[in-house]
Amino acid sequence: MMQLRLISILILLSVTSAKAQQWEPITEELLASVKDTTSQNDVLNRNVGALAVLPNSGNLILVLNGAHPIYISKDQGETWEPLKKAKTIGRSYGSFSANIDAVTDRVAIFMIVQKKGAPAKGLILNHKGKVLTSIGKPEHDGWTWGMPDWQQRSPTTILGKEHHAWVKMWLSNDGGATWNLLDFESRNPGVISETILVAGNDDGIYRSIDKGKNWEKVAPYKVTGKTPIKYQDHFYWTTTAGLVYTKDQGYSWHILPGKLRDALWGPFFGKSEQEMMVVCKDGFYISKDAGMSWGKVAEYFAPPNSNRNGAYNVMHPTNSYGWDAKNNIIYAAGLGGQAYRLKL
Repeated sequence: MMQLRLISILILLSVTSAKAQQWEPITEELLASVKDTTSQNDVLNRNVGALAVLPNSGNLILVLNGAHPIYISKDQGETWEPLKKAKTIGRSYGSFSANIDAVTDRVAIFMIVQKKGAPAKGLILNHKGKVLTSIGKPEHDGWTWGMPDWQQRSPTTILGKEHHAWVKMWLSNDGGATWNLLDFESRNPGVISETILVAGNDDGIYRSIDKGKNWEKVAPYKVTGKTPIKYQDHFYWTTTAGLVYTKDQGYSWHILPGKLRDALWGPFFGKSEQEMMVVCKDGFYISKDAGMSWGKVAEYFAPPNSNRNGAYNVMHPTNSYGWDAKNNIIYAAGLGGQAYRLKL
């Protein structure tokens, strides 16, 4: 009798665990309702480009491929509504195309063209979804990803990586109206301040204190994340060695003791700097002690029917991920596919 009871308990726990790890689609009805035919032959058109979670409110921001308004959900993906006067053009490239200031819930969305010669327009939004500035492009294929100077209330300093030209970085000092090509190559751009820039290459992290004119190697870490992530005056970056951080404007970088293997996306923050999530090759990890230790909460999820089948890919990280710490939900989306949620 005791053995049968134990077996029953194990089965119940297994069923409960399987149910808890069930990813649910949250954009099926929305995407079915979108009728835009601007780029009818683009197989990714009218599907997800990027998904982002605003850490303070838990609201979701959704960018679609094509010419569409940005959508917001305030109820964990149950319903979606378009943001007024916030429309992007082109295609976004997953999580790294949506750079978030975790303290203010502002987000910068970078866009690439759907086809050569076509337009692309990104936006910088405040926490309410109001457009602070538009991010245009010179005569190339747009911005795969980038980062503004979040110290500025309405950012005028923006660093972007040119799409297809994998190592070309351009700097704008007027909110994206005009751009200057930097004489330094990297596919991983970062902005610390109006004058201080950083870039992550295979041989380490580089820093410029004169708006990209001169660069100095300041750390040996091989960067995987395409941009650093800002929290107040601290910056974090995923590398092959784990999650590194700087507290001195990018002058020195240190690795957190809670090592993560093959970390790529994140960190995504909760209600404070103590809470963060990172997505690695084998799954989702959450820390409640500022990265001193990590707990695995879910296996890696590749969003189906999306670009590159949602596989882990450092060179082309086209998936989007996010974390709503307040409601204990993680989100995932694949470029050209759907968005999903997992209630932990």
